[in-house]
Amino acid sequence: MPNLGPEERDEDIEGLVWLFRACELGNNQVASQVLTMKPSIRQASYRGLTPLLGALAYYKEGCPEDLFRQLIQAPTDLNAQQTQGWGAIHFLARQNRADLLA
Repeated sequence: MPNLGPEERDEDIEGLVWLFRACELGNNQVASQVLTMKPSIRQASYRGLTPLLGALAYYKEGCPEDLFRQLIQAPTDLNAQQTQGWGAIHFLARQNRADLLA
């Protein structure tokens, strides 16, 4: 269950769940639609995954470039780390996706 803070709304939490599930299933179309409909998604999951970290963590074949670009253009914390200390750069390195940093 995501952490609930004073500025998080139920619909944003639902959006985060849908985004992570779409990424897990590799459904880029649904993930992009969630970002279009809920661009304010910023909260982290109970494991500390932000939308960007979740997309990088859940895509088995690596996060698609167009979704990655959408996520970094949305309000996001590029320095966020999940509870085990992994940040976006760690997930990109694990997936050998340094090309997304160019």
